[in-house]
Amino acid sequence: MTGACEILASRFHPASAPDYVPVPHLRDLQLNRLQAVVWRAYRNVELFRSRLRQRGLDPDDIRSLEDLARLPFTVKADLRDTYPFGLFASPLQDVVRLHASSGTTGKPIVVAYTADDLAVWREVMVRSFAACGLGSHDVIQNAYGYGLFTGGLGAHAGAEALGATVIPISGGNIVTGCLADTATFGIFRAIVAEVDRAAEVLAHAGFAVDRSEVVAIAVDDRPGGLAEVLDAVAHAGVDVDYFYAHARPPVPGQAVLLVRFSEPDAALAALRGTTLRCLGRRELLGR
Repeated sequence: MTGACEILASRFHPASAPDYVPVPHLRDLQLNRLQAVVWRAYRNVELFRSRLRQRGLDPDDIRSLEDLARLPFTVKADLRDTYPFGLFASPLQDVVRLHASSGTTGKPIVVAYTADDLAVWREVMVRSFAACGLGSHDVIQNAYGYGLFTGGLGAHAGAEALGATVIPISGGNIVTGCLADTATFGIFRAIVAEVDRAAEVLAHAGFAVDRSEVVAIAVDDRPGGLAEVLDAVAHAGVDVDYFYAHARPPVPGQAVLLVRFSEPDAALAALRGTTLRCLGRRELLGR
């Protein structure tokens, strides 16, 4: 495999060479790694070991890539049920970084990284950037969040390893957004902390910029939450031009809808007569 990578590295970006190894070599590599992962999980993760035994399997039964279909699934609920460290296959002393979800739907989901894990993550990002044609001559503005959520740090490390110039802008200035497209153009709608500055930068870059007044509404995160909003404004004769959800709502247990109404003042008046709550700018921005 090493020889194949060296030959291909002369034709492609070196970071992308492993993506072009001959298929027989790739299959051998995949099988070796699959078997190693199964043994590692079997030895160190009680949940995986018990599920494998329930199927009458042990790691030596995995002899081909087709045997992947015989392995039990691990689902998202398992991460919550074994909170915080029940699915770790490495001792905590080998863990160099922890990330976690916000936990708005229950227990947070905790993920751990060893030094080797971070090296793999970095290599994956390098290969992803290289596959898009990026290199050391590029400037990458990283808008992923740099926090407990798994995001910005991995992309940042990969961009640096690629040799690119990284601008760690993070996601702090963009609170949430959505993308709508047509056959000829796209519209990116966003809630930003610094409206004037964002409009200036986008206009300078050649984008058509417009500002719209939207209403932020906290609703229970359950079926029927949106219907409550629509029923309230329908009785007031107000139309909904568009709406989208907050990507990371600041209110635990609730969803936050950003709605563009035909008549914002009339919509606000109608909503005040309900149990729904409209958020102010500071609360929406988390400040």
